[in-house]
Amino acid sequence: METINIKPSKLNGSIDIQVSKSDVHRALIASSFADGISSLSPWQNDIGDDITITENALVNLGICNSNIRDNILEITPTKNYKNNSIIDAGESGTTLRFLIPIVASLSLDTTFLGRGRLLKRPMHIYNDIWKKNNLELIQTEQYIKTIGTLKSGQYFIDGSISSQFISAMIFALSNLKNDSTIHITNKLESKPYIDMTIDTLKKFSIDVLYKDEKTIFIKGGQFYRATNITFDRDWSHAAFFVCAAAMGGRIELLGLNKNSLQGDKSIIDIVENMGAIVIDNNIDNSITVYNNNRLTGIDIDISNIPDLAPILSLLGIYASGKTRLYNAKRLKYKESDRINDLANMLRDIGAKIETSDDEIVIEGQGSLLGGRTNSYGDHRLAMTAAMASIISKNDIVLDNYKVVSKSSKNFFNQFLSLGGKIDG
Repeated sequence: METINIKPSKLNGSIDIQVSKSDVHRALIASSFADGISSLSPWQNDIGDDITITENALVNLGICNSNIRDNILEITPTKNYKNNSIIDAGESGTTLRFLIPIVASLSLDTTFLGRGRLLKRPMHIYNDIWKKNNLELIQTEQYIKTIGTLKSGQYFIDGSISSQFISAMIFALSNLKNDSTIHITNKLESKPYIDMTIDTLKKFSIDVLYKDEKTIFIKGGQFYRATNITFDRDWSHAAFFVCAAAMGGRIELLGLNKNSLQGDKSIIDIVENMGAIVIDNNIDNSITVYNNNRLTGIDIDISNIPDLAPILSLLGIYASGKTRLYNAKRLKYKESDRINDLANMLRDIGAKIETSDDEIVIEGQGSLLGGRTNSYGDHRLAMTAAMASIISKNDIVLDNYKVVSKSSKNFFNQFLSLGGKIDG
């Protein structure tokens, strides 16, 4: 197991935020069905393993070819579809959940492999849909296989588990000749990600309409038109550096679109509400975050921003009073159990945290003792542990730190460039 020793430090300076992983996943898929070559930019090789997995899967399924030219990724649809393919989805939940209905819409029986917790993450929504439509979804500890053809029609999908199921079905149904409607049952969580999907499709000339807040209409017989896409920068990634600055540093974050559809841009409102200073540099699409005083704990609804829970928990430790993250039950089904594993990781280094099935309550301490802990195979926990060094009295020894490459191969380089310290 790879281990890293992270020393106490403060982060200051300026960094260029990488492009949005969520944006790239969606653009890769949409451009694969277009009527010509689409150009996606700026292309960065450090986005993360998940993006490579999705790109390779689309190529290996015979859906498209890809080519990098300068800082542009060119996607050329091939329609050379390959039935009975075996696709390695690694630990990418987005790849797996997006592609299962997409290959079914193309009548491609496909076997998906996975690692870590991937094949144990909730899939019952697809099981229900497949049974009702006389398709077959075989799920074992080693693989998931879809057999049969997805048809147009009326679909009822639980919105409280993951928005990825809804986004994936939108992609799949938009490929079909006849109209379809998705009816969202229960509470819809992470709606901004669905909005991102619909916005991406619109750029490729595919119209998807909300008939009301829980009913989505997908017109059949549409055609994807090739286009050029410029990616937003990643607010989920930026959040780690926003919080680092809010814990006593000063960081300028470059390239961020304040009008982005990404739900995680709410990190700015959150840190301001806790007492940090945010300067909007309108001229060059950047923001500067700093803080000269201790923050104050608040209650935060994370139903639409589950990826922010780890770093917000660390922010709560630094703040005074208590910070409560609620509507958190979906965290148990991420790359780790992000309720209990997160709490255990932070307790290892001195935090006081209480959890329930739906809440994380953090007692503000101002600092941490430090010590040895584990990422539990979760990239966002590993990044949070690194940022914990900012408020730690002693070194943080982190096991399984290389998992950060899932979403950012450049994270530790950026950490070091701002003044972070790693022993050895």
